[in-house]
Amino acid sequence: MTGKLSASEANAIKAASIQRDFRTDTITYPEPGMIEAQANASLGDSVYHEDQNTSDLEARVAALSGKEAALFCVSGTMIIRIADAMKADGQGVIMHCDGARMWEVVAKTGSSLEELCRPFDTVSLCMSKGLGAPIGSILVGPKAHIEKARWFRKLFGGGIRQSGALAAAADYALTNHLPLLSNTHKLATFLAASLASLGVQILLPVETNMLWIGVAHLGFSLRDLISRAKTDAGITLGGARLIVHFQVTEQAHCIDTFDLPVDGRY
Repeated sequence: MTGKLSASEANAIKAASIQRDFRTDTITYPEPGMIEAQANASLGDSVYHEDQNTSDLEARVAALSGKEAALFCVSGTMIIRIADAMKADGQGVIMHCDGARMWEVVAKTGSSLEELCRPFDTVSLCMSKGLGAPIGSILVGPKAHIEKARWFRKLFGGGIRQSGALAAAADYALTNHLPLLSNTHKLATFLAASLASLGVQILLPVETNMLWIGVAHLGFSLRDLISRAKTDAGITLGGARLIVHFQVTEQAHCIDTFDLPVDGRY
């Protein structure tokens, strides 16, 4: 009888599989440095605005974005709900930007976050997509607006008491993973070229870490490709959209390790 896997064994298996997983860039796993940062995080209550790591992260991102203040939230979805409530509450927000992948734009263009956020009153910045934090998005904007948003966050059940460990992980991701994003763009471009050489249609220009593919003209379905990639090469695809994250290995881009059929037959 096979025993249950230990946590370390399960983690090792997951780490290996993620290196060949193109479904999304939110499935990266915390590395030892991030876990250490979490273990050493502050233990204050962020609902009362008394957690040091959370306050430091908010101040850091506010400064980077050129805004007066910032608020750490559990998700971009929470921030959208808060932004909608602020509009209904007459807070005078003219323009809000859902910057879920703004860090990718920073990496691609070399523009500062401040320059990219400048046209908007408020901006939501995801710390999970691309950067690889386990959880969290940050709302930046005018100080008075952020204070009101803090009230709405609690009203909607989004207050996090001891949020220091989560903020520490997000801060670690910003420091250590943002510099890695430009390489994911290069790998995505390489992947697109490799697939195109096999006859796969690249549906849109590859600008960052995403590409969209089409295979119907080759005589087989996308579902067939997903199944074959998994079975023959251990590569996980989720659909027509492929996303390269910073824990994808260059070897994972060798999709020609299995043969794509040219006549629709496997």
